Amino acid sequence: MRYVPSSLVSLFNTTPIWVRSIASTLYGSLKKRREKTGKFWRYFHEVEKSQWWPASRLEELQCQRLRALILHSSQNIEYYKHMFAEYGINPSQIQTPNDLKILPTLSKETVRNEWPRLMAPGYRRSRLRSESTSGTTGTPLTVWMTDETYLRQKAVQWLQYSWAGYTGRQWVGVFGGYKIVPLTRHRPPFWIVNHAGRQVHFSTYHLNPDFLPHVVAKLESSNIQYLMGYPSAIGIVAQYLASRNQCVSLKGVFLSSEPIYDWHVEAIRQGFGCRVFNYFAATEKVVSAISCGHSLNLHVNEEICIPEFTPATLVDGRRVLLGTLLTNYAMPLIRYELHDVSSEVPTPCPCGRAHGLIGPIDTKAEDFIVTPHGSLVSASLLTFPFKTARGIIASQIVQLDLTTLMVNVVTNELFRPEDATKLCADIGSCVGDEMRIEITRVADIPRTNNGKFKFVVSALSKDHVLDLLA
Repeated sequence: MRYVPSSLVSLFNTTPIWVRSIASTLYGSLKKRREKTGKFWRYFHEVEKSQWWPASRLEELQCQRLRALILHSSQNIEYYKHMFAEYGINPSQIQTPNDLKILPTLSKETVRNEWPRLMAPGYRRSRLRSESTSGTTGTPLTVWMTDETYLRQKAVQWLQYSWAGYTGRQWVGVFGGYKIVPLTRHRPPFWIVNHAGRQVHFSTYHLNPDFLPHVVAKLESSNIQYLMGYPSAIGIVAQYLASRNQCVSLKGVFLSSEPIYDWHVEAIRQGFGCRVFNYFAATEKVVSAISCGHSLNLHVNEEICIPEFTPATLVDGRRVLLGTLLTNYAMPLIRYELHDVSSEVPTPCPCGRAHGLIGPIDTKAEDFIVTPHGSLVSASLLTFPFKTARGIIASQIVQLDLTTLMVNVVTNELFRPEDATKLCADIGSCVGDEMRIEITRVADIPRTNNGKFKFVVSALSKDHVLDLLA
């Protein structure tokens, strides 16, 4: 919860369900006041107009913002001052996105280790927004950004909502990562209500076949017209409906934060009878892109970012993404290595928009963790305990059987026995206290053929998981 201190979040986690709904409504009202500002609406109206610009005009704006960012970075950011000098590059050599290729890439490790040298003078961190991510590796990373960066991204997301007809006045169901009800709860409600935002927040930690009938009943009784959240969570509910030849008619489903698999889309179309809207915005915001509903291909938001692909081609023409964010002058990230995998789409979209297209993001072959009670917990939820962990370089969760998780961690000198204890407890809060969790310090974690970490490895087959919903 972005706008309240952690002490209030801890207090929230001890309150009854009805108090949580009141708190959620109050927080929703606060969030709306903080975000739906005059600046936000100005940014929204800008992208509302530029969505129909020709490619040449989009490129002109992109180049203008790129040149301004490069000039600022080369003059004010210690890291980039040294980089330009070391490589003998004059900032004036970078006029277009194609010119970025003469610069070296920026790794996550560099940002993690050298973030003070990437910060611009004159910005107080207390006035900036911090965004933390564990990425696909479970390695903590924090970046700082300006309000403009955050609100411009929100404006792009709101543009996608408008394509689906969502105005904020309709009721929406949210399947995110917050623990909105106690993990030990075994009777409904498995949700809380934000009346100010017309949102019903469902617990993604309670996607158990025994509980899903209650979730479906709540969807039907609340006049919910849209869903947004994790593909794995919404996919489970949709699969449950489809397996019973049921349909809860919706106007649209917005998916983000995880890879979208074919079974997600097929189940959603059967279970909810609506279009699927794909959304990608890395936590670092260096690449953002939205689908228009014609397909899962993503329109790159060229007004605020520049995506690139590494030269090496992986399976099926996919390549690893790099990104440059054009609006964050507090901590510029130029040619930042995302490690997410996508592909270029040369064919124009039938919608008529001229923005460049990339394929759906394929970060990893994410498996579910299956609890002893049959609940399904997505790997994205399990990244949360690692976001505040100290001394962890990389991590991997291995499900050996229905009752045992082995957590392999590569650590540095900051990692202490008490950190292992806390990590066990935090993971246990996600999967329940009946699972045995073993923390093992290792020298290295093997990468996949794509050169990436696989955050979750499961000895259980996907068929076993889907059978739980049959």
